[in-house]
Amino acid sequence: MEADFERRIMFAETRKTIVTMAISGSGEEEYLARFKKYAEKRGKTIGDYHLGKSIFDQAERNDMNWSRDRILHANHGTMKATKSAVFEHIQNEIVSLPRKDSAAVVNLHGCFYNKYLYELDVDGYYINQLNPDFYVYFMDDVDSVTRRLKQRMGQWGFLFGKGKPASSYPNYGRDRILEWQSAEYMIAKLLAKGDFVASTASTRIELRKRLFVIPTKANESILYRLIFEPWRRIYYLGMPLTLFHDAKYKKDRKRIDDLKAWLEVLVNLFDPRYVEPLSKKHLAEIDRPMYSHVVFRDLRMLIPQCDDGMIAFFPQAVMSSGVQDELREQFELTRKNWLIYPSERPASPFLTERSIEIYRGEAQFKRKFLADLGPKYLELVKKAERGYNK
Repeated sequence: MEADFERRIMFAETRKTIVTMAISGSGEEEYLARFKKYAEKRGKTIGDYHLGKSIFDQAERNDMNWSRDRILHANHGTMKATKSAVFEHIQNEIVSLPRKDSAAVVNLHGCFYNKYLYELDVDGYYINQLNPDFYVYFMDDVDSVTRRLKQRMGQWGFLFGKGKPASSYPNYGRDRILEWQSAEYMIAKLLAKGDFVASTASTRIELRKRLFVIPTKANESILYRLIFEPWRRIYYLGMPLTLFHDAKYKKDRKRIDDLKAWLEVLVNLFDPRYVEPLSKKHLAEIDRPMYSHVVFRDLRMLIPQCDDGMIAFFPQAVMSSGVQDELREQFELTRKNWLIYPSERPASPFLTERSIEIYRGEAQFKRKFLADLGPKYLELVKKAERGYNK
């Protein structure tokens, strides 16, 4: 454990290359713009390369004024050649970045939904050449993606009522977006495993990299810390979310937010509320496609990347099948679970069985958590905070 901690501290100082992916309308460009500003304010050099925008720039240089609304109609051979030129340029740009305190972020799409089918859009050869340090899959809730895509009806109108089947199937666009997110994530996962870019068993092992899922409504500090502070512990924050819509739980939500703010100073924290689509309307209708994606997102996407475990906070003793399943998932991944539960109520054995200890309030938990982090880790946090505020 100590050797791995030291290795991650050393890794923080070297130049990184990150490949990020998302479906159209996910808000990833806005997130990356915030991240770049955040990192540069802290003295880092960021090379940001958006493949889509660069393709249009390259086409214009070659006297091809491609229409954004009809870009998926472009000749495949011409598109491949244009992408190759863009990737060559990106590679040359990355080499010119400083070798310390810098990162290159290459943003692209894994696939598109076009003419009622999915089209693969990755170039394994050039991703192999980039040899990224890790991959990021950006995601947002389906309602937010829908709002963004509807602003580009010339390209995406077929999803939302411009012609059949959308006009005769009210949820067609939303359900296709959910499926598209799943397809994009699976492509990102295969890339991270090296399945698209490796040609032999030996190189496949070398090319296997981490994949992190980041909600685009999350704080830009998450990506910053994955790149420049890889020594940070990574935790998932769990709470009985679906029962906290009513106004009477306002104080409880504030307690969750206050604990979250305290934790975010110390660790990299993933909060499922960044992509929480379950409104009262969704819950009342039992929206099965939405439900399925919520469960998969939390249990199979967000939780597995939280190497250090989960912090489950119950401001009140209410039932939450979601938190119980999340605790079980982390427990079976052999991670550490921290459970904060009201002192006035007995906790179910099925909750406490999967937690290292039950803490009767935030104060008791904080003391134990700081002790677990240890003085060496906390000194790094203080050093980082000084750098943030200089």
